[in-house]
Amino acid sequence: MISLEVNRPSRADVVARWLLLIDPRGKLHIRVLLVSLVIIAALITAHLGAALAGSARSAQTQDGTIALFDLDDELTVSVWYSSFLFILVAFTSMALAWSRAHQASWKQRGWRGVSLVALFFSLDETSGIHETGGGTLARIFPQVPLSPSSWWALPYALLVGMMFLFIAVETRWRPKPLVPLVAAGACWCGAVLFEYLLLFPRHIDVALEEGLELLGTALLLYTLLTLLIAQKTSDT
Repeated sequence: MISLEVNRPSRADVVARWLLLIDPRGKLHIRVLLVSLVIIAALITAHLGAALAGSARSAQTQDGTIALFDLDDELTVSVWYSSFLFILVAFTSMALAWSRAHQASWKQRGWRGVSLVALFFSLDETSGIHETGGGTLARIFPQVPLSPSSWWALPYALLVGMMFLFIAVETRWRPKPLVPLVAAGACWCGAVLFEYLLLFPRHIDVALEEGLELLGTALLLYTLLTLLIAQKTSDT
């Protein structure tokens, strides 16, 4: 009995063909970033406009109705868009893992880890896991001198730091993907600062904080798409 082997395309081939189909000119990362910038600007404008018009106030509800364009509330347009951006980051990270099937296994595991972190952040955006978990731990361990926000801020900082360090190593310190990655980290750090410093009226602080967070995620996605397109170019 003779067994016939069927040549099946590898995952790396599937990723390369998919990229060639949707992005024959290699400009996907630029288009995605431009669209993201337009959407983020629109969300910030809607948030400020609603707050100034008095129809919605940041981090508040009126008559039990959550303001649709509040940047700092749950189940709003900005929250769902932020969650969607993280899903795109997760899919792009998994595509990078597949495109590196012929490379060291630790690189594949690293990109899978980035994908899992992004999926967790996407879920956290819509469910508030960090806020609920931080408050719960603070009540369970009242003797520990940490605020509820510190319970999640420290692990998050470590997780994000490890993720960014891995991606920086994967950029091979080339300026084209490294600069937007550094800018993404700076945006997220700026968002944390505006959350705690409260330098301006509340609706402006929220616009700066959440706007920087969204911008940081968009720049992170741009970085990963840049790496994915560079991988496709090197394989062809």
